[in-house]
Amino acid sequence: MAKDRLLSIFGKDLLDIAANEGSFRELAGLAGQKPWECVGEILEAAACLYTLTRHADWHENAVVRAVKADLLAQYGEPKLQLAMAECLTDSHDHHIPPALAMRVAEYAV
Repeated sequence: MAKDRLLSIFGKDLLDIAANEGSFRELAGLAGQKPWECVGEILEAAACLYTLTRHADWHENAVVRAVKADLLAQYGEPKLQLAMAECLTDSHDHHIPPALAMRVAEYAV
Protein backbone atom coordinates (compact mmCIF):
# COMPACT_ATOMS: atom_id res chain seq x y z
CA MET A 1 0.00 0.00 0.00
CA ALA A 2 1.27 3.45 -0.85
CA LYS A 3 2.47 5.51 2.11
CA ASP A 4 0.05 8.37 1.36
CA ARG A 5 -2.91 5.99 1.39
CA LEU A 6 -1.82 4.42 4.67
CA LEU A 7 -1.33 7.83 6.27
CA SER A 8 -4.79 8.90 5.12
CA ILE A 9 -6.29 5.83 6.82
CA PHE A 10 -4.57 6.39 10.18
CA GLY A 11 -4.35 10.17 10.00
CA LYS A 12 -0.72 10.13 11.11
CA ASP A 13 2.52 8.28 10.57
CA LEU A 14 2.55 5.64 13.33
CA LEU A 15 6.06 4.55 12.36
CA ASP A 16 7.45 8.03 12.91
CA ILE A 17 6.22 8.37 16.50
CA ALA A 18 9.06 7.26 18.77
CA ALA A 19 6.59 6.42 21.56
CA ASN A 20 5.28 3.55 19.38
CA GLU A 21 8.65 1.81 19.27
CA GLY A 22 7.86 -0.51 22.18
CA SER A 23 4.68 -1.82 20.57
CA PHE A 24 6.43 -2.51 17.27
CA ARG A 25 9.28 -4.24 19.14
CA GLU A 26 6.71 -6.52 20.79
CA LEU A 27 5.02 -7.27 17.48
CA ALA A 28 8.37 -8.25 15.96
CA GLY A 29 9.47 -10.39 18.91
CA LEU A 30 12.22 -8.02 19.99
CA ALA A 31 10.73 -7.34 23.44
CA GLY A 32 8.01 -8.56 25.78
CA GLN A 33 5.08 -10.45 24.32
CA LYS A 34 3.27 -9.86 21.04
CA PRO A 35 0.24 -7.82 22.09
CA TRP A 36 -2.32 -8.86 19.46
CA GLU A 37 -3.13 -12.16 17.80
CA CYS A 38 -4.83 -10.53 14.82
CA VAL A 39 -1.68 -9.09 13.23
CA GLY A 40 0.08 -12.25 12.11
CA GLU A 41 2.99 -14.21 13.49
CA ILE A 42 6.03 -12.66 15.14
CA LEU A 43 8.41 -13.56 12.31
CA GLU A 44 5.94 -12.16 9.76
CA ALA A 45 5.85 -8.84 11.62
CA ALA A 46 9.65 -8.83 11.90
CA ALA A 47 9.96 -9.52 8.16
CA CYS A 48 7.57 -6.68 7.35
CA LEU A 49 9.49 -4.24 9.54
CA TYR A 50 12.74 -5.40 7.97
CA THR A 51 11.25 -4.76 4.53
CA LEU A 52 10.44 -1.21 5.62
CA THR A 53 14.12 -0.68 6.52
CA ARG A 54 14.87 -1.15 2.81
CA HIS A 55 11.94 0.87 1.44
CA ALA A 56 12.54 4.46 0.29
CA ASP A 57 9.25 5.72 1.77
CA TRP A 58 9.77 4.24 5.22
CA HIS A 59 13.45 3.63 6.03
CA GLU A 60 13.93 7.04 7.70
CA ASN A 61 10.95 6.72 10.06
CA ALA A 62 11.84 6.81 13.76
CA VAL A 63 10.55 3.35 14.66
CA VAL A 64 11.99 1.69 11.55
CA ARG A 65 15.43 3.19 12.20
CA ALA A 66 15.28 2.24 15.88
CA VAL A 67 14.53 -1.46 15.32
CA LYS A 68 16.69 -2.16 12.25
CA ALA A 69 19.88 -3.28 13.99
CA ASP A 70 18.00 -5.45 16.48
CA LEU A 71 15.98 -7.14 13.73
CA LEU A 72 19.17 -8.03 11.90
CA ALA A 73 20.91 -9.18 15.09
CA GLN A 74 18.03 -11.38 16.26
CA TYR A 75 16.90 -12.92 12.98
CA GLY A 76 19.61 -12.28 10.40
CA GLU A 77 18.95 -10.90 6.94
CA PRO A 78 18.52 -14.29 5.17
CA LYS A 79 15.82 -15.44 7.61
CA LEU A 80 13.95 -12.12 7.32
CA GLN A 81 14.13 -12.20 3.52
CA LEU A 82 12.86 -15.79 3.42
CA ALA A 83 10.03 -14.98 5.82
CA MET A 84 8.97 -12.02 3.67
CA ALA A 85 9.06 -14.16 0.53
CA GLU A 86 6.81 -16.69 2.27
CA CYS A 87 4.42 -13.91 3.27
CA LEU A 88 4.15 -12.87 -0.37
CA THR A 89 3.66 -16.39 -1.70
CA ASP A 90 0.07 -17.16 -2.60
CA SER A 91 -1.37 -20.12 -0.76
CA HIS A 92 -4.70 -21.85 -1.01
CA ASP A 93 -4.14 -23.28 2.48
CA HIS A 94 -6.26 -21.03 4.70
CA HIS A 95 -9.25 -21.01 7.00
CA ILE A 96 -11.25 -18.33 5.22
CA PRO A 97 -14.88 -19.41 4.73
CA PRO A 98 -15.46 -20.17 1.02
CA ALA A 99 -18.15 -17.49 0.55
CA LEU A 100 -15.85 -14.80 1.96
CA ALA A 101 -12.82 -16.11 0.06
CA MET A 102 -14.73 -15.74 -3.22
CA ARG A 103 -15.68 -12.14 -2.36
CA VAL A 104 -12.11 -11.04 -1.58
CA ALA A 105 -10.29 -13.13 -4.21
CA GLU A 106 -10.19 -10.30 -6.77
CA TYR A 107 -8.37 -8.08 -4.25
CA ALA A 108 -5.74 -10.71 -3.49
CA VAL A 109 -4.14 -10.52 -6.91
